[in-house]
Amino acid sequence: MPYEWKPPDFKAVVKQVTSAAGEPLTEMVSAIVRKGFLSCPPPPWDPEGIYRVAVDQGKPQVQRLGNNDAWAPTRLSGPAADGREKHQKFGILDAPNLLAHDLAESVGTSGCAVLYLDADHFKQLNTRYTERLVDRDLLPEIHRLVLEATREHGFAYAEGGDEMIVLVHNTSELMALAFAETLRAAVEARTFQVAAAPVKLTVSIGVAATPCFERGALPERANIAKAEAKRQGRNGVFLARPEGARRMRLRADADSPSQQAWRGAFR
Repeated sequence: MPYEWKPPDFKAVVKQVTSAAGEPLTEMVSAIVRKGFLSCPPPPWDPEGIYRVAVDQGKPQVQRLGNNDAWAPTRLSGPAADGREKHQKFGILDAPNLLAHDLAESVGTSGCAVLYLDADHFKQLNTRYTERLVDRDLLPEIHRLVLEATREHGFAYAEGGDEMIVLVHNTSELMALAFAETLRAAVEARTFQVAAAPVKLTVSIGVAATPCFERGALPERANIAKAEAKRQGRNGVFLARPEGARRMRLRADADSPSQQAWRGAFR
């Protein structure tokens, strides 16, 4: 039976190309060898782009036609080894549609928390370096930093290029604040590169935790707290509370995590 290549969308292309080795994948490689390549629909973020599937070192590879009229592999990695769907543009953080399911499954005696992160002054970076270079050099590195910081603690999702969400399991409000501050400081301390130029970046973070809010309300509440952090100066951690978002800072005189290490004040 001849191999049929009629993927419904680009997501289906990536999933099939990155799937485990098997008979369908073998047939795909044979079809590419015979035809030279298989054309595929473009992804939703690049509807005018020209994409194909070719064979590189015996393996199928999604490629895009670049400005220099040369075919090159995309940055997309498809589903990860753990089977979780990834954000399509960079393939590093989880797809945002997984959050609702993960929230419903979140367990732990200490509860859970959601962090909403937003890169500060991001439009200025796009204007200065162009969106293409920022997408190529900066955003993937930010996503990797957030992924590494979150590993073994929960899940990290890409809401957009410069907006990220983190779900932390078995976490009290105090623990979530400490995690958020650690993440904020890690971004601030890193020197990124865009077109070989050093770039410093900060993030604003909103935190919402149980039992103050129901699990399903955590993303919205964390987003509201993040917006307040942006409004009140950026580069800070704000905690969502029913009465409003509160800026939180570490106390300099705190000796251990068991102490009340955070103070907050409405501004």
